Amino acid sequence: MTTWTASAPLIAGLLLAACTESKSTSELVVRDAALGGGTPALLGVDQNAVYWSVSAGSAPKQAAGSSLTTLPAEGQLLGAAVGPIVMAGDHLLLATEDSIVRADLGGRSKRLAQASAETLGEDSGATGTSTIAWTTGPAVTWGELEAPQRAVLPKVDRCDHLLITDGSLYIAADSVTGRRLIRIDRESHLVLPRTDSKSYGAAFPGGAKEGATYRGRIVGAEAAAAYWLVEELPAGTTTTSRAILVSAPDVGTPSVVLEHIGAVSGFFVADDAFYWQEGDALLTAPLAGGAAAIALELTGRAGAIADGFVYFTDGSSIQRLALD
Repeated sequence: MTTWTASAPLIAGLLLAACTESKSTSELVVRDAALGGGTPALLGVDQNAVYWSVSAGSAPKQAAGSSLTTLPAEGQLLGAAVGPIVMAGDHLLLATEDSIVRADLGGRSKRLAQASAETLGEDSGATGTSTIAWTTGPAVTWGELEAPQRAVLPKVDRCDHLLITDGSLYIAADSVTGRRLIRIDRESHLVLPRTDSKSYGAAFPGGAKEGATYRGRIVGAEAAAAYWLVEELPAGTTTTSRAILVSAPDVGTPSVVLEHIGAVSGFFVADDAFYWQEGDALLTAPLAGGAAAIALELTGRAGAIADGFVYFTDGSSIQRLALD
């Protein structure tokens, strides 16, 4: 596996050419994930199932899933949502017009809360107790459903996405000054700003580009830190050109872990490594940072890393490739 430290867009083509002779054969997971029309987008994979959403114009998104017991599998509709759909363990959370609904492959659907949610998340926790969280504007609600907690984030207009761990609730919060990473301590309920986006322009190789904007997103977390992918959008565009990965610990100063990342279509934090997609290349790097390498070529868009496979959409199908 060839390693590199130079700019990803410059080197990726050479790596792809070098690896052309070692292409792997993909396995068909779901033949028709579009389920009659629309564009499928992967939500996640667990040991037993794959989950995705289907978008078709202005219609509500359809939530779908399929067992991985026998492949290729048939898709199963699980519900519809006007807001976010997220995978949480062995089920999905869906935001309807006025409710948060849990749905699974067993055909069970349950309304968990009456609320209009702009972002959603859930963590089953080490004890198996379910904790969900959602946001509406600057308001964050989380905790056990019988006694939820609530906080209004100061100087925040809305929240873009969130991630829950056993000890923390991480939120990507937007305001007129840009996007910040905010942590809520689940034990003390303290709201703790951790880092921002725009100040990282100088951390990019060669420095910030004139007129560019910088936008962070939460791509994963470990025991006491969140991974904050800061993407650069050149002036006059809405498309990212390059990115850096920042580790934002719960206590202490955030630090850059990876700095040579190109235009990313998907970024994943696995148990043993980082993975991200640039064009047709799936790249990987150690969790400690350092040199990156090309892992695979993909014919579609990666959506999940699980159990030694990368899952990706290719047209209306879902396929997977072994990472080894």
